[in-house]
Amino acid sequence: MNVVPKMHSDELEIDDALVRDLLGEQFPEWVDLPLRRIEPMGTVNAIFRLGDELSVRLARREGPTQPGGKEFDWLPRLAPLLPVEIPVPVAQGRPTGNYPWFWEIHRWVEGETVPVEEMPPWDGPPVWHHGDLDARNWLVRDGHISGVIDWGSMGVGDPACDAMMPAPASSSNTLRPMSGVTVNVAVRRIAS
Repeated sequence: MNVVPKMHSDELEIDDALVRDLLGEQFPEWVDLPLRRIEPMGTVNAIFRLGDELSVRLARREGPTQPGGKEFDWLPRLAPLLPVEIPVPVAQGRPTGNYPWFWEIHRWVEGETVPVEEMPPWDGPPVWHHGDLDARNWLVRDGHISGVIDWGSMGVGDPACDAMMPAPASSSNTLRPMSGVTVNVAVRRIAS
């Protein structure tokens, strides 16, 4: 049994068996796909890879009590407008007797996490931001950023916490500001 180590004293125990039970009850078409816990583990969600193309995300504590949600509603709209892949949700599970919150199945974004050095403060106007641009949320494929995962903290405001991203390999291993303009314009186009 593959149990997610607890990071918070008040979180639920989440393991492969729980994920399989939830899939069997609500999404039997995916219950037989290979399942493995993802490392490094997230601080908010336990994430499991499901087959080659999907991931299962379950809140570790204080999960959503209503269907939908920021990621479920916004990521499908943002995905075609962003220059990197993001984990678009494809299904949402409901609470059960074994797991009390709504949970999601997303498209898998292939890549490796990448370390991020320093992040200087943002001095521009408020823009849409990821909100949790921890190095574990960047994915890299063939040496280039290919995706960004874990969008639960996205919002509008000061993106200083995630205003930096690794520069392309051709400009050494330095950091450069991420303008936020692409995301900001994309979101305004969606909202109109």
